[in-house]
Amino acid sequence: MKKFVVMLLSAFIVVFLLSCSSGNVVDTEDTTALQDDEPNEEIVVSEAISILKNGGIDTGAAGSHGGQQTRICRTDHGTYVAFVSYQEDVKYYFYIVKIDDSDNVTVLHKDSCPADAALVNIAQDNNGDIYVTAFPADTTKNASPKYSWLAMYIINQEDDGITEIKAGPRFMNSGDFGYAMPMFDFENRKIYAIYSGIGNPGKLSWFTYNIDTGSWQDNCITTVLEDMAHTYFYCFPDGNGGALIVGERDISVDMMPELKIESGTPVYANYLWDKLDLFIIPDMTKGICRMVNIQEADYSRADEGIAPINQNNQNGDVFIDSNGLLHVIYISYLADYDIADGVVTHGETRHAIYSDGECIYNEVMKLNNEDLYYYLRMAENSDGELVLISIPISTEEHLEIYKAADSMGKEWTLIKNERLNWFEDFNVSSFSISCPRNNSLYDGTVDCLAFGYYYKDSEYCTDLYKFSVTLD
Repeated sequence: MKKFVVMLLSAFIVVFLLSCSSGNVVDTEDTTALQDDEPNEEIVVSEAISILKNGGIDTGAAGSHGGQQTRICRTDHGTYVAFVSYQEDVKYYFYIVKIDDSDNVTVLHKDSCPADAALVNIAQDNNGDIYVTAFPADTTKNASPKYSWLAMYIINQEDDGITEIKAGPRFMNSGDFGYAMPMFDFENRKIYAIYSGIGNPGKLSWFTYNIDTGSWQDNCITTVLEDMAHTYFYCFPDGNGGALIVGERDISVDMMPELKIESGTPVYANYLWDKLDLFIIPDMTKGICRMVNIQEADYSRADEGIAPINQNNQNGDVFIDSNGLLHVIYISYLADYDIADGVVTHGETRHAIYSDGECIYNEVMKLNNEDLYYYLRMAENSDGELVLISIPISTEEHLEIYKAADSMGKEWTLIKNERLNWFEDFNVSSFSISCPRNNSLYDGTVDCLAFGYYYKDSEYCTDLYKFSVTLD
């Protein structure tokens, strides 16, 4: 498995994009969003607080890897956050905290789990209880991870008492597994620990937890993909015992021999994040899966050492709106793997929409500044209108909020552009919001979480900020 520092690479790759002035891969007539003439006073951005400072945590916030995790959960009895603070040897140490209406941060729990690409996630049950999951591959048990680590923490919504449920290592199947994500299906009283099988062909394997009985199913279910390994999953129950999962292909460079590297060793990255796919699983009790391609990998310039990058874990999102449409936001560009800052094209931010597994739209997003990439998250206001909450990369002192100019989000209007003075020298490395995927309270206000880093007296420091955006 990749080391923790290496796993952060995808979060930093985008920094190199900003120095490139090449044209877009796909030409568009106008990539500037519509703008309101007057500032929107209804959109209110709260003051931000440092969770570390307010919670008395002095061990940092190093868990920014991934970005697709559900890290913050808004409820009618407080906001809950789960995050990895630091790594020591082969373990992650993580916190579960609660933030009240007065921005008081209370540490509810601290624990550790094996260090793996899977980080902690958080969600709210229909009864108001909070579930935190830690589902890494058990890297402490075997050099080739074939065992799962199934740990859950249930926080009682009445008194914040915590119940730990640790199933212990479970054998998966032959081969390497990791990059797990939970899928919370509270309606059908199930939680799934979904693992990626690393290799060719790729696999999906999952364990099933029954909320009502408080027990894990003994065996895991595995489906073999029609492709190589995919990771960074966004997982959604379909309401009928099945699942919709969006993942990006994540493979080592040596798995794509047609990519000709001059030096013999890639400089840009050791891994390719080259395509996006939608996995449709009709029945989670059976290992049957259908793949639908979202963005194909373009290796037309592979003989030059140039590969496609199509990612949505940090710089995009997946969201199912109140009309049942699946939205996938992602970045797409080409990279020269022979040089460190090898961005060949500036690329683009794209928006794909799916209905019943069929693509009905996939175009370049027209946002305020075509020369920037964004940390983008999608939400809805109380009227069911689509909203984007975004932080432009390299100009993180601004928060840009967009509202869809139509019901599907084909066009966007910039309705708020607010300077975030509290950022100062803070560099954002990951951005999360409360969302329906973790059953957060949707009351017109969205809670936001920004991981990042800064330098103090030449020392590298990490922090974690929480703020809220009232959309109506």
